[in-house]
Amino acid sequence: MIKRTTICAFILLALFTVGVLFRAFYSSKTINIEETLTEAITLPQEEDKYPHEQRREGVSKDLWVNDRDGARLHHHIKSPHSTLIAISHGNRMELVEQMTGMECYFQEKLEEEGFQQIRYLQSEDGTYHYTGHFFDAPDVFLALYRLSGKKLPATLSPKDAYLEGVANKVSLSFSGGSPSFHADKFKAEVRPQKKDP
Repeated sequence: MIKRTTICAFILLALFTVGVLFRAFYSSKTINIEETLTEAITLPQEEDKYPHEQRREGVSKDLWVNDRDGARLHHHIKSPHSTLIAISHGNRMELVEQMTGMECYFQEKLEEEGFQQIRYLQSEDGTYHYTGHFFDAPDVFLALYRLSGKKLPATLSPKDAYLEGVANKVSLSFSGGSPSFHADKFKAEVRPQKKDP
């Protein structure tokens, strides 16, 4: 009986010692782990106040939009360099792409006679707002073309434009179904159109 009581007391003393050692070493690490996890979680929340950026090279965007007549129009935007910026606004994210040295080709109309009307824009800076689906640019060169075919050409010659000029600012919105174009302080030169064969 004394032997059994001694063994039980020894086991209880050993368990108590292990518990004290466990509590002394393990609980201090738990606090450190919790502090580390709390720091890791709170840091990104504070970083959300600042925009995240991605620099891109050789940017090319192709958009297809249906016009009011149901024709599928091709829009092409290219830029040698751009910066994609993600800005957090509470629980939503705003994406903006700032392009440099950009060129834009917009099919405005496909005519039944096999011709297309194209708007060409060129600017040193332009911004596309993904959330609002609109594009704006300052100090823009603008040219309008009427060319044969239904495929958007990869390049355009300035001598083929029937109208060219400059605008202080240009904006283009894709949110209302068909594109909406606006140019501020537009100065243009109109050339006589070539007669259709």
